[in-house]
This record gives sequence, C-alpha cells and structure tokens, in this order.
Amino acid sequence: MPPKITALHIKFLHNIVPASIKKPFSLVHQWLCLDVYFFSSPDNVSEKLHCAFLGMNGGRARCWGKRVCGDDAIETTGEKIWIWQLESYLAKHKPECQLVMIETSKLGEIFLRNKDGFKLPMWIQLALDSTKTLKELNKASYRLEGEIPRLIRKNKLGHELSTNHDELDVFIDQMHLPFISGRHGDSAFYSSRQDIHKVFEQSELIYITQEGNRIAGVMLHAENGMATLRFSGVKDARPEYYRSGSVACFYYFGLLRAMEKGMSCFNFGGSSPFLTDNITYFKLSFKPYVMENTHLADHFIKMMFRKQDLALTRFLQTHPFIAMSEEKKFERHVFANAAFIETADQFDELFKKIQCDNLASTVVHVQGDLERVANIASQSAQSRTPLVCEKWDLSQID
Repeated sequence: MPPKITALHIKFLHNIVPASIKKPFSLVHQWLCLDVYFFSSPDNVSEKLHCAFLGMNGGRARCWGKRVCGDDAIETTGEKIWIWQLESYLAKHKPECQLVMIETSKLGEIFLRNKDGFKLPMWIQLALDSTKTLKELNKASYRLEGEIPRLIRKNKLGHELSTNHDELDVFIDQMHLPFISGRHGDSAFYSSRQDIHKVFEQSELIYITQEGNRIAGVMLHAENGMATLRFSGVKDARPEYYRSGSVACFYYFGLLRAMEKGMSCFNFGGSSPFLTDNITYFKLSFKPYVMENTHLADHFIKMMFRKQDLALTRFLQTHPFIAMSEEKKFERHVFANAAFIETADQFDELFKKIQCDNLASTVVHVQGDLERVANIASQSAQSRTPLVCEKWDLSQID
C-alpha cells in the first residue's frame, strides 16, 4: 500500500522544490494557492462586517462576498497565498476581518480539518414532490394556494410551451443574458451557448406571457423522472416584468408542467445555502425539501469565524444556513439569543420562514442561557425532528 500523503508532506515539498519547476496549474497549486478577496459592509453601515474570501474565481468570490456583506459591499483584492499562510496574512493585512471563507476541496480540507468552522455546499437544490396532488401542495404553501394565482389574474399572465430550436438563441439574447447580468452584475456566471443548446435537447421552454406577449421564460429540463428549472430569463431585464410576478410564475407553471409530464420530482435549481438570501428565501415559501445529491463532495466553502464582534453576531442571527456534517449529511444551523426566547412559540418563530425537509438535523447555537432554551425547545413543534441546542460563545474564538 502506498504511503499516505499528509499536509506536512505537501508543505515540505512546496518548501524544497525550486520555484522554476513549480507548475502553476497543477492541482496542488490550484487548490492550495488561492487569490484573496476582501469584502466589507458599505460605509453607511454602523457595525461593519469584514470578510475574506480565498478562491480561484473572482466572480464566485463576489457572489459570496455580496451574500455576506450585502449587494453594495466594498471589494478590495489581496494577493495569492497558500492556505497555511492565511492567519499570518490576515493578521498583517486585515486584522479587523471577522469572517473567512475558503473555496476548497478534499485536498484543501487536509489543512482545514482541525480548524473550527462550517462546511457549506456551493449550492443547495430545493425540490417538491411532484407526485403529490396540487391540493396537497397548495395546503402547504400560501404562494401556490393564493398569491401566485392572484398575480396571474391581476396582471393577465399566462404561459406557452416551445421545443423550437430556432427560438433558443433569441431567448438567450433577449431574456437569459439580460436576466443574469441584471441579477448578478460582475459576479454573474454565464453558461456557454453550446451548453445551453445541449441541455435544450431534453428540455422545453416555458414562456411567461402577458396579454399574449412573451415577457419571460425558463427552460424545463426533464430526465430520469426529474424536472429541473434551468436558464431563467426576463425580457430585457425590464423592471415592470419583474413586478408583474413573471419570476414567481417560473415555479408555478414549471411545477404544473412537471406534474403533467409525470415527473416524480420538481427541482427548483441551485440556491444559496444561506436560507434568508433572496431567491432561496422565496423558494422556501413553497415548503420544499433539500435534495440529497446536491453537494459536490470535492468542492465546498469552509466558513470560519475569527473574533467576537457585534456585526458578526447580527450576521449569524439573520443568516441561518445549510452546512454539511462530517457524515456528509445536511444540517440547518440557526443562531439565537436566549434573551428573546421565553416560550415555545417564540422558539418556533425562528423556523417559521426557513422550513425545509430532508435534513439530518437542526443545530441551534444559543447565546446566553443554554439550559433554559433547551427546555423550551423540547416543548416546541420543532422537537418532532432531530434538533440539538449548543452553546454559542464567540468569545472563545482566537
């Protein structure tokens, strides 16, 4: 059996191999020597949060930086550093940084496995059981039962189906690209036209119409009993089309079409693991479940905290998230202050708008009286699912 390669071996080789023969595009270099990006809350925020993101892609860094520090986050770029240089680099260049996120893999995890933190999937995928009746699904979701049908009636919306390849490039240019650019800005990721055409071979376009005019569209890909929304678009990214409810109709008409086609699962597509993030928060109102096969085991974000801070506290309290356990199971993490939890109803309120099924457990990190909150939790509706209350003490962070 070959000897086990450890982090010390890789670090030793890095130190002794001449720079002239270090291949910059080798896997070791790619995953262990990363660009540093810094993000801070806007100047008009009183308690500023500072985040360092180590990764290989500026667009992906900006996506996560905005998730943490807001759409108006201030960005600066650092240097390319090795993972083991992180602490000394931050101490010298960004000592005020409270939060660190590292884009990494199994190789990078060798250096991070002893570091406290959370392993976040790049994306989670939320889905509905499309074998259920519409009546059953409506009962669980106020959006399906009333809100979206009212928008459809009020704004005279409808839908059309198309499998015409000749329309695809027009959809890409007039709907998909403006939508992605408008939504993500400089952090946008654009799939190649070739990839979109390939996916369309087993898909159909669902156009959202207003009084007969196509104002938006999304691709519904059907394979192996699963219908998945791909490549959304809003015509010219016009604000009035967003306000009409066209994006909500993607999910409504997509679900109906998945049921018509006899699909067993309706997949909403990729979502942020932060449960209060825009589109993820909206999707949760349908009461979906988290799909088991979403996490790419060799690619994730390691999130670590550096110091006690009011801005970090507020961020954690308002950004519950999905993380992976050591057993590669999905866990929901919620941070709460015991001072605001006196009853089981108040405890349940923490989960009211972030419900999702198919989780291995929920971990509630309690700031304050852990024993009292644990007793309250045992009386709440959440006690029917695996739930753990843990002490949340950021003062122990180095």
